Amino acid sequence: MNTEQLVQVREEVVFDRTEARTVLICLDDSKKNKVGDCIVRFSNIKWLQFYFPNARFFINSPSRVFYEVAKHSPAIEKFANCPVERIEFNDYDVVLLLVDDRSLYSKCIGEYIARQRDVRFAVFALTAPQDNIEIMVPIPTLPELDEEVPAHVLDEIRKREIFLQEDELMEGARFLDQYIGDEKVIIFMTNSSTFLKTLKMSVTIDLIRWFESLPGRRLVIFDPDNDRELFFRSCGVEFNNTVVVKGKSLRETFAIMADKRVELIFGPCTGLLHAGSGIYNNLLKRDIRTTIPHMLVYTGMYYEISDAKEWWEGSLVKCMVLKKDLYWRKKISLLEEVDTRELIFQENILPTSEYTTSMIVDFFKKHCQL
Repeated sequence: MNTEQLVQVREEVVFDRTEARTVLICLDDSKKNKVGDCIVRFSNIKWLQFYFPNARFFINSPSRVFYEVAKHSPAIEKFANCPVERIEFNDYDVVLLLVDDRSLYSKCIGEYIARQRDVRFAVFALTAPQDNIEIMVPIPTLPELDEEVPAHVLDEIRKREIFLQEDELMEGARFLDQYIGDEKVIIFMTNSSTFLKTLKMSVTIDLIRWFESLPGRRLVIFDPDNDRELFFRSCGVEFNNTVVVKGKSLRETFAIMADKRVELIFGPCTGLLHAGSGIYNNLLKRDIRTTIPHMLVYTGMYYEISDAKEWWEGSLVKCMVLKKDLYWRKKISLLEEVDTRELIFQENILPTSEYTTSMIVDFFKKHCQL
């Protein structure tokens, strides 16, 4: 059964979103398996909770990253990885699709509908990170997110949320206890999914040395692929006051970031900075933390159809934007200080390779009292 036939079958069905009790989210989009994309996508569950106020949510996905991001969330009833042909669609009132190929889902769902006299579920195609829903079969038009969702829900979506259990927090603290006493911790993210988002290597190395020189602080660098330390040492970095964290899972990395000793988390536009916002948003809500560390993401020119505002507006992470001022001088501005038009059209925005060490150090001294 093709989509046109699905449309014909669904024409007379009246859908009431408040009646939905079980919602299945099918997610297997191979292009969106990065940490940042998964965190942004998972944040949309808060909109779905608002839109389907009486529903329990189930996720079917092969994405290990999405599972790590969503783990322990009270919003998710169950997380599974089942082939589409074996999904029991009749167990759900609503099916949301976030997939590369909808045709297989349409075929399986259509075959189910054709066998049933009582068609009781709706099918949508969920898109992200635009925070909207595209209609796949004829149902009442769904509202735009910004028009319908209360401000406090939008605020939570933008802050993200990651749920760490007490045993995870304790394990993260125990790991740092092996290397760090009462010193404050600076976490420096040194890489991203693309080098276009990162600093020049000479600036990165200068910042490592500067962070190491700060009294009463220890630097932490994550080395997930076990190659960063060797590379930096080959560039002359001695790591005299640095803990290089290797071989940790994503959840273990989150727990280290949540340690009470963390004073600063700094890095490029990357998933772990989104995680920082989500981690501390949840810790604040649970009263596990009353204050949060400085969290700063440096950005510049975006080379895809997006901008810093799209990714960082409303986050607990403060966003740095490198741009030219009225006198064509390079200047670091905070996101809220940059005109929206400049961001959308990338006017006066400079690439991250234009950051200098002195500019960043001066910014830290002014905004973080380092």
